[in-house]
Amino acid sequence: MFGVFTVASFYVAAVFNCLCSALVCVPLYFAAGRFGNRPAAAAAWLWAIFPSGILIPFEWIWDTSLSALLAACLLWFTLYLAEKPRRINYVGYGLFWGFCLLINPALGAVLPFLLLWLYLRARTKQSGHVGDILLAAALTILVCLPWTIRNAVEFHRLIPIRSDFPFELWMGNNPIYDEHSRAITRITRYEQVHQYARLGENAFLDEKGREAREFIRSHPTLCLRLAGNRAIALWLGTPTPWRDFLGSGSPLVRYLFVWNALTVLAAVGGLVCLWLSRREFFLLLVAFPLAFPLVYYVTQESLRLRHPCDPALALLMALAATWPWWRTNRHANDV
Repeated sequence: MFGVFTVASFYVAAVFNCLCSALVCVPLYFAAGRFGNRPAAAAAWLWAIFPSGILIPFEWIWDTSLSALLAACLLWFTLYLAEKPRRINYVGYGLFWGFCLLINPALGAVLPFLLLWLYLRARTKQSGHVGDILLAAALTILVCLPWTIRNAVEFHRLIPIRSDFPFELWMGNNPIYDEHSRAITRITRYEQVHQYARLGENAFLDEKGREAREFIRSHPTLCLRLAGNRAIALWLGTPTPWRDFLGSGSPLVRYLFVWNALTVLAAVGGLVCLWLSRREFFLLLVAFPLAFPLVYYVTQESLRLRHPCDPALALLMALAATWPWWRTNRHANDV
């Protein structure tokens, strides 16, 4: 509508991203309201100053900011469903999950945890029914089915949503990381695009997946070290945060390193507080930092890839900061 790679299209996309990022405050506030007014306000204000929520909307034109909003809405919707387990709400939940997966399939990593939490919650409170949870799961699959059928028709294979995982796996696990290998010295876009055009998408992805699996089998120790480096980079910004912090001459970059470290510490503190005081919410909130990043540990890492679970991290940080006000309150206000 606004042109391909035009200034107008950039501004429209950036404004849309900024709107999505700002709107995260709403579901985040209501989700944290289960613990009281102070945690709700703290979570919303933390998101208002969250560096990734400020920088990413205009630095990365992709689904990243929208995915963060959807993740916050999924968290809020799950809490709401546990309190009002009516069938119509489960129908909406399943349809919304399907929409979210079509936007960002990586969100599906937390789906089993959220459904399990709803089941355990319903069994504890003797409300809801396992059939409603299965209905929500079925509707989620149903929403994704048309695109899956389209992929099967076009590619003649089962591709539920996206097809690029073999290539992403190869990008994170190939001979370029082996200092003793002379098979490849660098990866160029020209070379990969040429190979893609020559082989076609199916054959290209099959070859990349085969090469990645072979590299992992032949270099297990190196791949474990690479996964560890990616895990550090996903949470702290780089695989060597302390060295890069000392070597940076930019106050902004140093501030981001400090914020990332505080985010990790405060989020862990929030989980500890949950375990000590409101254990029934632990599984729900630990799912985001535990399950969502797993696929990026074996493929590629970036703070933007972690961004969809940042709202949950902000909530955990708020819980850690306001623990004295909600730890003994078993009947916190539902704002």
